[in-house]
Amino acid sequence: ICSRKRLRNFMCCMSLWYFFLNFLLITIVNPSLLHPGPSSLSVYYQNVQGLIPFSALSDTHPCLNMNKVTELQAYLNINKPDIVVLNETWLKKSVQDNEILPSNQYHVFRLDRSFKSHPPDPSDPKKF
Repeated sequence: ICSRKRLRNFMCCMSLWYFFLNFLLITIVNPSLLHPGPSSLSVYYQNVQGLIPFSALSDTHPCLNMNKVTELQAYLNINKPDIVVLNETWLKKSVQDNEILPSNQYHVFRLDRSFKSHPPDPSDPKKF
């Protein structure tokens, strides 16, 4: 009788230890339980079709289409989205990030045009 009681107590302790260990591992491995993140995330996507005029694509440091840049900045200042995705900007490496977006609001990730994918002479369609 004594050994059955010990075995039952041992099994009860092992079950509690097993439950506690699983709970601890789930809590450590799944940080979303402690930090669930934002309740809502706003994303702004825009195909801008060139922040640089088409005629200036071959320039080393092209001037920006300030109408589009000003309109974009005004929209972002009013709506303040969390994430901004801009497609077909036609930017070059010579154009700084802070010329388009204020540097204190967004962290910018860019993939600019390359000469292989977009040659500098847009007037020759054979190069595209």
